[in-house]
Amino acid sequence: MRIIKKLIVAVMIAAMLVVSVVSVSAVSEYDKVATSDSAEITSGMSTPQVIILSFVGVAIIGGVVALIFAYKKQRQVDEIGDAIKLINTYEKYKAVHTGLQNSKNPSRYKKENINALHKYDDAVNKLLNLYPDKTSPRIEKLTNERNHLIEDIKELNEQYKQTVSELKELEFARQSIEDYLKASDKSHKNELE
Repeated sequence: MRIIKKLIVAVMIAAMLVVSVVSVSAVSEYDKVATSDSAEITSGMSTPQVIILSFVGVAIIGGVVALIFAYKKQRQVDEIGDAIKLINTYEKYKAVHTGLQNSKNPSRYKKENINALHKYDDAVNKLLNLYPDKTSPRIEKLTNERNHLIEDIKELNEQYKQTVSELKELEFARQSIEDYLKASDKSHKNELE
């Protein structure tokens, strides 16, 4: 699953770079045409097309950036969720571990509680990897941090949805301009005949 997410992010970044290059090329093409002696825009792209393409580039970049930040925050949410589970497991089985230490017959106690002791040891080892200073944060703090990140992700998803909506509007505007230019060009050819 993580490989797929990384692949999606890589494809989006590549798309963002392509759109950026195309936008810059279109703007520089417009500058060449607009600064030529004839200042005609009929060869190449029209001014509205260049402007819309630039807006599309900016919108796509904004959408990709929102997705990247949402992805990073989602990873943080997952990591915090894992830490919370580990702390809960540690606390749940801590009494079993203490029971082993206080047991009069440790081998029998260990045999009877092998699964719980294994879960406790596993949680301790993973928590020590996460928090080498042996001080894990309180669950309430982690839960608040996770909830804050989830709210951030919701906002970023809304930004992405807004970007998609803007792209649809820009595509409609681009198509309308293209249709108008074709009709205008056709009308101009008919007048010449």
